[in-house]
Amino acid sequence: MGRYTVRNGKLVKRAEAITQREWTKLFDGAAAVVAISRPKRRPESTAQFVSGYALRIAKFANTDKPDLCFNEECDYEFHSIPEVFMFLKASPESPQPIVMGVCPNCAKKTDQEIFDRLRVLDYGQFRPRSDDGRLVQIGDEVAIRWQLRSDNLPGATIIVIGERSDFDDDVPMCDTAERFYSLLDSGKLTRFMAFWNGAGNCHNIAEHLREDFEALGIKVDAKTGTADVIGLHSWIEDGGWVIDASSGAEGKPIYILRAKAYYEITKMRDITISPKTQLTRPG
Repeated sequence: MGRYTVRNGKLVKRAEAITQREWTKLFDGAAAVVAISRPKRRPESTAQFVSGYALRIAKFANTDKPDLCFNEECDYEFHSIPEVFMFLKASPESPQPIVMGVCPNCAKKTDQEIFDRLRVLDYGQFRPRSDDGRLVQIGDEVAIRWQLRSDNLPGATIIVIGERSDFDDDVPMCDTAERFYSLLDSGKLTRFMAFWNGAGNCHNIAEHLREDFEALGIKVDAKTGTADVIGLHSWIEDGGWVIDASSGAEGKPIYILRAKAYYEITKMRDITISPKTQLTRPG
């Protein structure tokens, strides 16, 4: 089959023509797009993602968090791949869509009615107006990015990145983020709070945060590694999640994300558990 086709009187690449035909813009002012798959109309551009969706449904089918219909007012549970499902992407260029099922009752609606329902639901990650819940790309995975703030750390932005399954009811609080945020917001991370706006030495900041956790009876690791862009660097790990608060004094965000994703983003290598060090105390 040829690489080009004619669309609206213009010669366009066939792949681009398929994208234009199969995907619908979700919001004005945002790049998010949606494609719907029905038995007699399966999108060519999404075929590679169907098997992964089927595996996801099977994985959670017999748990307390099975896949549900996209419609938040519908409690239909999927135990096998439905006849109708959708693919949502933050932009047409995003390589990995989010796949959502449509229950038999909702599938009776037209495509446009389903898209209209999507637009009024709380899928904030696809809207143009908010930083909360934005989609981000980590390697081949699509994750959700949330932004938090605490009055106990003025000027700090806390960014939590994870998959939807990491969060309860789409609240940006995995266990690690919830613990860090609650301790910070209650003023219990005293060493970290005192030093965060200080000299900005990443090794000292990570060690202060480890001391705060250990003083509260919480075991975490301070780790050190090397990356090409940032050089020698330190951070905290708790239950497979990274808390990288080490650049706070430079006005950079505090990041909380899975360690595997962190290593991939930063290209971190030579990772070791940091020995306890003699800290520089804030004056």
